Amino acid sequence: MSGMTYKVDFPTDVTVESGYIRDATLGQSYPLNDTADMYLSLLHVGVPMTDIVDSVSAQFGISSKVVERDLLSLVVRLNEAQLVNIYPSGLLERIKRQVWVVKFVLTTGVLPPLLIKRMPIVDGGPVLVAINVARTLSRHVLLPMMLSAFIVLTLGILTDPAIAYLVAAVLVGIFTAFILHEAGHAVAVRASGRKSYLIAAGLKIAVAHTHRSSAFVHASGSLVTYLVGLILLLSAYLTHSVLPAVASVPLITQLVFVTVLARDGRLLVDSLS
Repeated sequence: MSGMTYKVDFPTDVTVESGYIRDATLGQSYPLNDTADMYLSLLHVGVPMTDIVDSVSAQFGISSKVVERDLLSLVVRLNEAQLVNIYPSGLLERIKRQVWVVKFVLTTGVLPPLLIKRMPIVDGGPVLVAINVARTLSRHVLLPMMLSAFIVLTLGILTDPAIAYLVAAVLVGIFTAFILHEAGHAVAVRASGRKSYLIAAGLKIAVAHTHRSSAFVHASGSLVTYLVGLILLLSAYLTHSVLPAVASVPLITQLVFVTVLARDGRLLVDSLS
């Protein structure tokens, strides 16, 4: 993380109380030492990190650099554990973050740790869950996808409009596959009596839940997407339409995610063993 001016907030299902940070969705509690308890209690009521550093440094006579280092380290670890959200506080901070990421990549040759945002999944039926996932996905990946689509479609129109239509169908299929895959996981988790939440890291959206889930949960995202793809392909065959057939390809190929080539497939194998 590039600075202390980032905002830190707690997901609605994560609380700090009595020396513990509690995850209500997963039913887990983590003990805090006195220092971490003090930091998180202040963050939980909305005190900015910069104010915490100034207050703790003045109260205990500790170097502000030491307090800043310890506070940042704690916040980053909790963000990696999906227990707090961290994000730039405004447009200028977002630009600074992007510049810092570029410098980090150019210097090290690898991507820096991504900031993770945790969001609840609404209670309700499959359609409501799918709408919830679609909205979340749209907020995080729609803009870069639209930019990519604009570039590709412009090139397609300049060369051959037919190609542009095919590319548009593929992009619609990819976006639909993302939504169906994660919504399938979320609905399956809820059907199994467990709870889950959405996490966004960069362009990645995923459903997080306990690792003791059944094979049904691990396979649900890919299978639902695959079945919808088959229906779309059948409709394309019956109507002799090319575009629905092309759009169905990203959905049908989701079946690969139930193999050991993908994380879902490996978890599926583990759950059956």
